[in-house]
Amino acid sequence: MPSFRVDRLWPDPVFDLDLDEAFASVVPPPGPPGRPAVGLNMVTSIDGRAQLAGRSEGLSGRADRRLLQLYRAAYDAVGSGVGTLRADDFHSHLPADLAARRMAQERPSQPTAVVIGGSAAVPTDRRWFSHADQPRILVLGTNAPQPDLAAGTELLIAPGREPEPGWVLERLAELPGDFRMRLSSLEAAEARDDLVRVLASSPRFCPHLHLCLQSGSDRILLAM
Repeated sequence: MPSFRVDRLWPDPVFDLDLDEAFASVVPPPGPPGRPAVGLNMVTSIDGRAQLAGRSEGLSGRADRRLLQLYRAAYDAVGSGVGTLRADDFHSHLPADLAARRMAQERPSQPTAVVIGGSAAVPTDRRWFSHADQPRILVLGTNAPQPDLAAGTELLIAPGREPEPGWVLERLAELPGDFRMRLSSLEAAEARDDLVRVLASSPRFCPHLHLCLQSGSDRILLAM
């Protein structure tokens, strides 16, 4: 495994750290009583871009990808939208050293993988479907073509053409286990009554929403 040197800018600036050593003992912060913690990570350029030529992969390097693996090793589930699966061949399978670390902690070797689709076909030739040692949950709309899934993939079918956020949250809240979820980067139009109702009624969800709003300036939008 190659070694990566990184600088920490916040909260306490430290320079020339070994990445694996810096994250060797990372654990989610304790949640409120009776609730597990939920984490969020994303990649962005210094000017606020989340993609390069339609893909997020172009914004990261080998050290960034190792950092994401170290983050994922600390959690019990890793989710993504189907768009990322199509564009980047996304998968959350951990390498052997981090799987062994989880097993030494008496945890499953791999976090559960979650992908939320819509009404279009899902490309089942992606690496996300290829790992027999990782449980998977695929969420689709009712009219979506139902793919032939490999063993280990649980399929959830929404009652509408597209999986509505409120319905998806209700199904996730019914899953067994001790966990808590947090929503982020939600489209403002999706913050409807059914979504707010589920967030307010289930203790599994963090009690806040992060709504992304673009600049109202044509000049700024053209420059983005």
